[in-house]
Amino acid sequence: HYEYISASVKLQQYNETERVTRESNFYDPERVKNFLKEQNIRDPRPLINVCDRFGFIDELVKFLVRGNKLKFVEGYVQRVNPIRCPVVVGCLLDLDVDDDRIQKLVLSVKNMTPVAELVDEVAKRGRLKLL
Repeated sequence: HYEYISASVKLQQYNETERVTRESNFYDPERVKNFLKEQNIRDPRPLINVCDRFGFIDELVKFLVRGNKLKFVEGYVQRVNPIRCPVVVGCLLDLDVDDDRIQKLVLSVKNMTPVAELVDEVAKRGRLKLL
C-alpha cells in the first residue's frame, strides 16, 4: 500500500491517506513514516497513525515540536492515545518544551495516563518537581 499512500499524498487526498495509514497492515511503517516526514503535509494525522501503531513516538514528537506543531502533540495525547503520555512528556522534557505547557498536557489527561510510567520518565530527567 505504499504506492497508494504516496499517490494519495501527491493528489492531496489526505483523508484517504489518513484512512489507509489507520486501517491497513500492508505497508512498511519505516518507509511510510519517512515519506510522510519528507512531505511535511499540513495535517500530520497520517504520520501520527503510523507512529502510534508502530511505536515511533519519540520521532513523532521531535518532528512535530521542531515543525511548530505542538498542538498536534497535545491532540495526540488527549484524543488518540493518552496511554503514551509518559513517553511524550519525556520527549518534551528532552526538547526543553516549556514546563507550563507540559503540566497542562499532563493535567488534560489526568487519570487516563499510567502514573508510574509518568513518574519514571520524569524522574529519569531529574524533574520530579514538574509533577
